[in-house]
Amino acid sequence: MEQFVYIDAVITIITLILSTGILVWIIRLKKGTERRDFRKGLAWVVPLVAISLIDVFICAAIIVMLPGSPSGIDASDGLYRNKVIIKWKPAPGAKTYSVLRASGPEGRYAEIARNISETSYIDTSVSPGKYYYKVVAENDIGKSIQSAPDPGNPSISDFEFFRLYESTEQSAVGKLKKLGGLGRETETGAAGGSFEYDARFDGRAHVISRYSNYSDFGTGQGSHLVLNGSFVADTSILGNGTVTGTVDVTGNYRGSVQYNLVISNKKKAGGYYLVRQAGSKSPTAVPWNFK
Repeated sequence: MEQFVYIDAVITIITLILSTGILVWIIRLKKGTERRDFRKGLAWVVPLVAISLIDVFICAAIIVMLPGSPSGIDASDGLYRNKVIIKWKPAPGAKTYSVLRASGPEGRYAEIARNISETSYIDTSVSPGKYYYKVVAENDIGKSIQSAPDPGNPSISDFEFFRLYESTEQSAVGKLKKLGGLGRETETGAAGGSFEYDARFDGRAHVISRYSNYSDFGTGQGSHLVLNGSFVADTSILGNGTVTGTVDVTGNYRGSVQYNLVISNKKKAGGYYLVRQAGSKSPTAVPWNFK
């Protein structure tokens, strides 16, 4: 209803301006002519102006009675496991509120809760990733316009963090055409940055994998990560050796993944990853064969 009222008000105001302009034009055009002809010219303009004024008054009254748009939207940023708490300031004239959610600031916002009488809501239907929230106030007259969005995300364990990292890593490696061979290759991420593969042999095999602002997920999606750093596989001619290095992670979640792997017969055979999220006091050792 509120959208109709605003649209109707705009159309009416435009009609009023045009009618007034036509009225002024007729007055100037008919100046000095016979009064009877002048009145005939005004016969359709005056009622139109009167109706427009009445409609503007009604629309203005309805708009005044609609609730104000909620402000101070604050969605929690990684403070709670498996949930996001959204809070906002009371909106003038509001009886209840609805909460909308999208995967990006300009994405499609879907209603996830309505008829909320408090000024907060706990979203428990979230998975790892970032979400964007808007709030709409409502009363007996109608709904307010949507509030400005605010991002929020649930906290995740280091193991969940590693799964997100690994999905981006596997996507990058899967693009390589020279995987397992000698030479250099650079692939770009779907959301930007690059992944470089550089394999050399000088009696031992050295394979350098390097990320530069690499991301395979759009910034509006929940699993968006940006990778920077490198890891190096150093093996003998038989394919025995180690993989070491560190990759820094930014984006929806922040932290780092350190490689401490053992290679046997050209395959991962032992060791671990050290995973540390931003703000964590100590890293978590993730086994090489973690699934």
